[in-house]
Amino acid sequence: MTVQQIIDVGITENDGSGDSIQTAGSKINHNFSQLYLDTLLETHQITFGQNEITADETNANLSLVATAAGDVTIAEIGIKGTSISSKDSSSINMNEDVLVGGTATATSLAGDGSALTGITGVTTAGDITFVGSELTTATGVNLIFAFSGNGSLKTPGFEIAGNSIKASRTNDDVVLKPNGTGVVRMEAISINDNNILGTRTNENLEITASGTGAINFANIKFDDNKILGTRTNDDITLTASGTGSIVFPAIKINDNNIEATRTNDDIRLVPAGTGNIILAGFQLKDNEIIGLRSNEDINFAGSGTGGVVLPGLKFTNNDISGVRTNEDIVITPSGTGNIILGSDIKIEDNNIRTINSNQDINLDASLSGSVNITDFTIDSSIKLADNNITVLNSNADLVFQPSGTGAVQFKKIDMNEGTVDNTTIGATTPSTGAFTTLTVNTTATIDGITIVDNEITGASSNVSPSFTASGSGKVLMLRHAVNHDSTTKREEGFLDGIKKTAPGIELLSIDQRGGVSIDEAMKVSESLLNQFGDQVDGVFTPNESTTQGMLRALDQAGLAGKFPFVGFDTNEALLQGLKDKKVSALAVQDPFQMGYTAVRNIFNSIQQKPFEANVDTGAVLLDLENIDTEEVQKIINPQGT
Repeated sequence: MTVQQIIDVGITENDGSGDSIQTAGSKINHNFSQLYLDTLLETHQITFGQNEITADETNANLSLVATAAGDVTIAEIGIKGTSISSKDSSSINMNEDVLVGGTATATSLAGDGSALTGITGVTTAGDITFVGSELTTATGVNLIFAFSGNGSLKTPGFEIAGNSIKASRTNDDVVLKPNGTGVVRMEAISINDNNILGTRTNENLEITASGTGAINFANIKFDDNKILGTRTNDDITLTASGTGSIVFPAIKINDNNIEATRTNDDIRLVPAGTGNIILAGFQLKDNEIIGLRSNEDINFAGSGTGGVVLPGLKFTNNDISGVRTNEDIVITPSGTGNIILGSDIKIEDNNIRTINSNQDINLDASLSGSVNITDFTIDSSIKLADNNITVLNSNADLVFQPSGTGAVQFKKIDMNEGTVDNTTIGATTPSTGAFTTLTVNTTATIDGITIVDNEITGASSNVSPSFTASGSGKVLMLRHAVNHDSTTKREEGFLDGIKKTAPGIELLSIDQRGGVSIDEAMKVSESLLNQFGDQVDGVFTPNESTTQGMLRALDQAGLAGKFPFVGFDTNEALLQGLKDKKVSALAVQDPFQMGYTAVRNIFNSIQQKPFEANVDTGAVLLDLENIDTEEVQKIINPQGT
């Protein structure tokens, strides 16, 4: 190897201490001769230009080769064979991307945070191998990332710091996604699609919040042993799949049914402390059932023909029956209280009294029934026992005295063993004789009818006698609701009228109630028409809601106008039904007079002036013949007359 010649330039300018001009020129020539040797240029084909060394041959390698044990040294980096090392024991820094086409093997790695962000050192028990985009270790060797201080491992989407994994991008999700049929498995937990499963047999799956924290799922919060909704006024819904049920240890909830799951087990609703059980419209307090809605009834209703059964009693429609054989039904008030029936009758001790002044007490059996009294005493003077009426006072008469122009009527008379004494029959003086057959030898006039020989003649001028049957057919009555005194009296009046004037009429139904609304009345009417529709010859309803509900049901069934239909009260729909001949007649009261009379009597009472205790405000049976009369118009349209 040739040596470079160094020119001695001396110590100071022109002091004659350096090389002579000849010597310096000789050294320069020597150096240029070494640089431009013909053999060197011909063999290596290298060009030196500014700070570059370039191979002149196309695709030729440029090699720097040290001899023996020497290194090719560039600054403080040494290259020996296939190894790169630091000559000053400092780190080798690669500030740009490093691309490895083959396999890169490292026994240790170190980073400053630029190329490998946050990594201060990685140690392994063996080699780490980079192949393409993969990093692998030898078999059984762990890959350990150790961070200094608060350092972390960051990728473009997430960050690992300590034992935490979090998304590194704002509002980004952390997604754990298995491949194919694989699952996300955490020790004893398996997450497969949208299912979280415990992997240990018979082991609980527990989700526990820390301290006072709670577990929140969308709209549900689990706090201690409570399940809370997190959205205001939002329901919490537990829904089983298909025909499944929601099952608690001893309770099963299926559809709208709550069932006990243990045989012969009770279902208990137990409030805390002084609390009560609240169910829709009523409250259970201690041993009391209390309605919560003002002026509203509490109804117990059995299904179909079933009744409401209490320990010793059964309630079916308007019937109260004892359920234990040969046992009495006892109604006993508390303390000084009395038994009140409706608003008219009071039972006090062994006395039955009317509540309202001057009011009668009527005992009236329904239809062909009878009033049976075992032993009955009237005012300590008259005794009714079996079929006998006995005067208790010695030598006192038994007098039947009608009021005004009324008469005492007996359906069949048998006095004194078949003899009628001191009775005038078709004569001017009393006579004694048998009364088994009535023979009239003179003309007999009976309430407008004259009977002479075998002829019956109308006694009134221009009036022909007529014969009217007592009536027959099948009739429906739809009642209103319980505890409504006015409509109850209308219903009982209808039944009494049937009994007295048309006993041949058959009542198909008299115990069904339409309730307080038109919709309820329509539903009950539909049920009655479905049951009896082809048998009905007439219908009666006692108030506005039952009349309108029945009219709608008749219209829907195609039966409107097919038979007589008499209702009570009126409105525009019912008046139109009357005009369309779907309603035969309407019993109509005078609401104007009711209101006016009430105000007038209140005023007179305040002024301490006398007023009538009972006032008939009037009513009319409205039909197509009288609907346009002045009398009817004053009632149905008081403002227009």
